Amino acid sequence: MPFKRSVDYYKKRFHKKQYEAYLAYKAGKTLVLPWGRRSGKSNLFGEIMVEDIEENGYDCLYVAKSQKQARKIIWKKLSTILRNQSGWDLKESRLEAVYKKGPSISVKGADLSSDNLVGSGYRVIACDEFALWRKPQIVKEILVPMLADYSGQILYGSTKRGKNHFYQLHKNAEANLDKYYTDEATIFDNPFISADGRAIVLSEYASDTDPLYRQEILNQYVAFEGMAFALPEETYLDKRWDPADLDHSFHWRGMDHGFSPDPTACVWIAYNKRFKYFQIYSEYKEQKLLISEHAENVQRQEPYAFIDTISDIDPQVCAEYEAVGLPLTPAKKFGKNARILQLVTAMKNGKLKIASNCTKLLEEIQSYEWDQDGHDHLIDATIYAYTNLVLPDMTVKPIDNRPKHIYKPSNNENFTQSFGNYDDDI
Repeated sequence: MPFKRSVDYYKKRFHKKQYEAYLAYKAGKTLVLPWGRRSGKSNLFGEIMVEDIEENGYDCLYVAKSQKQARKIIWKKLSTILRNQSGWDLKESRLEAVYKKGPSISVKGADLSSDNLVGSGYRVIACDEFALWRKPQIVKEILVPMLADYSGQILYGSTKRGKNHFYQLHKNAEANLDKYYTDEATIFDNPFISADGRAIVLSEYASDTDPLYRQEILNQYVAFEGMAFALPEETYLDKRWDPADLDHSFHWRGMDHGFSPDPTACVWIAYNKRFKYFQIYSEYKEQKLLISEHAENVQRQEPYAFIDTISDIDPQVCAEYEAVGLPLTPAKKFGKNARILQLVTAMKNGKLKIASNCTKLLEEIQSYEWDQDGHDHLIDATIYAYTNLVLPDMTVKPIDNRPKHIYKPSNNENFTQSFGNYDDDI
């Protein structure tokens, strides 16, 4: 049964790497695709599942790292693939694409319970961003058995994330090419991305030697090991600006909520147009106190007016702080390694410095290792503040020192958003 598209569509359907992987799928092989960012693996999986249902008439399953990510990644792609296609009905509330009131593509996350993942049987199961799955064993325990009824196939795709379970799967595939198909691709193999679009993605990285650039763009296995902030102290250590300079600076706070026995932490960060860099000039780290006590201490510690106080995303805790007079803006949280590298790059380039009086933060930085869990609360507070703050228009006069705190929402029309590399804004 033909895949019902126009001739023009077929001309633009796949780029070369996608087409080679598609032919391997048609040959019945298990796909293992360690492809880099924006290389087209999710689009490929969407096309394969749609075609498989139209040809074979059996259900397919797409599984991402989480249900939220599944909705964000594949649902929009399926909507685009199936736009104006007869016979298909998109059930967004259930995240299902149904073909002629029969077989469907189900979209789920690997974070769901076993009961929510189990189905009656599938012809194709696509495991996307597999290297990020916290419980990869669910493939053998839950997913593979559901392929038995229809002699099904499984498709693995992911950007690389160090030498973990996906790395082992990739090596196994290379050693068993009679069963597996594996090949590598990067953003540069994808001609469907415009030059401007590619430039936007590449601009998110500090340089082509950035470990995340090597991992996400060049598609290399990068092991994040050892000390994260391996920089000479003189690179980022600073004397606290004097009161006159702080009076003529823009100010933000970053907070990390602690749950007993973990401490609640806060950092104060300022930008001064004369110095043209950010300084973390004050810190707070206390445990076993009520939220009202933390709020009072934080508000009392520094006398400046703050553009924003950016915090961890727990909505209940944010609501409790607002109830005692300290409004908080939830941070947009992305991969922590990426945010740590953003801090390291800023510190290395002199865009972010730490005042010598912030001894607890300096202690955390000087001992922090990649993937460390604990003793990182001030680092987390710094991540929330620095990677989420909105830098005001430099033509606007800085907020004057005032006797009371004035809070402004982070979506002020005079602000411009940056993605962490502030060179264009300053």
